[in-house]
Amino acid sequence: PEDHDVIVPSLEAIPRDSIRQIDPELICKEFRTSRKKVRSVASAELIVLPSDPTIGRHHPVKTWKMSVQNEFLSQSDPLYNLNGSSASVQFSTDVMGPISVVSQDPAL
Repeated sequence: PEDHDVIVPSLEAIPRDSIRQIDPELICKEFRTSRKKVRSVASAELIVLPSDPTIGRHHPVKTWKMSVQNEFLSQSDPLYNLNGSSASVQFSTDVMGPISVVSQDPAL
């Protein structure tokens, strides 16, 4: 890839947890003991892989590190109060800090 190219992984290459993988008893226990809720959280971060001639990469390469993971979230997390089909995206910025956009029960 050229210096300005960015590698985007295929959907199949993105590690994904299923909410169905979590034991319902664990969800109830976490909520009873710490008031935490489980959410499927997708994340994406643009990272720079350094050049590595041993594998044929002679220039730094930008690539997306992406995943969807089940996380137990505390009440202070912006995703905690989302219900149903509501969704949120949070952008981390260097100047303004985190910016969140929330969609409340969108019509799907």
